[in-house]
Amino acid sequence: MDVDVEDDGTAIIPDELMQDYHTLTAYAYVTDDAGGYTKVQQDFAVYKRPKPSDYVYTPTEHAGFDLLRSEIGDLADLTTEEKENLVAAINEVARMGGSMDLRVADGYIQYSTDSGSTWANLIAMADLKGDPGTPGKEGHSPVVTATKSGKTTTISVDGADIATVEDGADGHTPVKGTDYWTASDKAEVVAEAATEIDLTSYAKKTEVPTKTSQLTNDSGYLTLATLPIYNGEVQ
Repeated sequence: MDVDVEDDGTAIIPDELMQDYHTLTAYAYVTDDAGGYTKVQQDFAVYKRPKPSDYVYTPTEHAGFDLLRSEIGDLADLTTEEKENLVAAINEVARMGGSMDLRVADGYIQYSTDSGSTWANLIAMADLKGDPGTPGKEGHSPVVTATKSGKTTTISVDGADIATVEDGADGHTPVKGTDYWTASDKAEVVAEAATEIDLTSYAKKTEVPTKTSQLTNDSGYLTLATLPIYNGEVQ
């Protein structure tokens, strides 16, 4: 895009080139009878900031405003007393006792003055939208790494450390014969104990009497058979 230059050599940058934050590249060139050539190139960073109060609208934006005004129509043609804007005119109709219903249908804001029997288009919804914005910059996929040194793990994103994680305390490794015994260990202990303890003087379970008839009354205790009985009573 060619731009005008002031008498003092200052280039006039069009407003449209300053409405988006990006790198602006300017070329200064000179011409003569033999042709022209670039004398210097300079890059300028355009930073994003809020729209200023003295913002100058571009010709493209003005064209959109003109289209919107043509769709709305001339406010001077309103039959209401209020002619400054549509909201004021609609409010006047409401105060006068008139009835106006609004709805959005078929891509238009529509109004009805007969309780919804008929509807008329007021303005197209598409005309209430501005031009599409400039596509945003491509997103960034961060590189996440985890590096362990000793018992410390460091987590980094794009080369910058963001967190560290310490290993937990070492667990206990059980020792056979102290913390646990296997089935074969237990069988071995029992077998070894059987060889170390002399059980020959002890009676086997099968030899222990389970009935009084198996006992010998060598102390002469009275029994039912030896009790003196007279007239059916024990004397």
